[in-house]
Amino acid sequence: QVPGSATRKGWLYHDFALPEHGFPTHRKNSASRIKKLRKHLPLYKAKVLDIGCSSGGISLGLALLGPSKVIGVDHDAVAIMLARTVAEKYDIHCAQFEVSKIEDFQPPQVDILLWLSQWMWTVKEHGLEYSKDLLFEIPARSGAMFMVFESAANDGKAAIPGLTQNNIL
Repeated sequence: QVPGSATRKGWLYHDFALPEHGFPTHRKNSASRIKKLRKHLPLYKAKVLDIGCSSGGISLGLALLGPSKVIGVDHDAVAIMLARTVAEKYDIHCAQFEVSKIEDFQPPQVDILLWLSQWMWTVKEHGLEYSKDLLFEIPARSGAMFMVFESAANDGKAAIPGLTQNNIL
């Protein structure tokens, strides 16, 4: 039973990396997302930063594919605790997890930056212009060669009322 903003009591947020336990989930596509990322990103020996990692499903899945390090960051301490527990249980030593709000986070130097879904919460809390600035600042500060970004605007089927991809570009 795991309470927290990124999890609901009794639910594991991602469908990965504990499928053998049959946890019910409210995200059913983590494994397919990992497969797509594996196909399109040079993960071998890369340093990967996953912003808004929640309970680490994507981070942990990618960590099994050969990067030298995967760093997952989320503001939810309970979700990070769960991610750390799973990494420890499965001896996934290249994965590390940090608790931080995005506006306070100092990104390390990485090769690949993932920013999936979490950006919409930044828009809701700080507004579109501030969030757009972060969208360019964080990759520049991290030195990432690749960034995978998901806006989660309405046309991305998530809830930022009245916002479309055209507002983001």
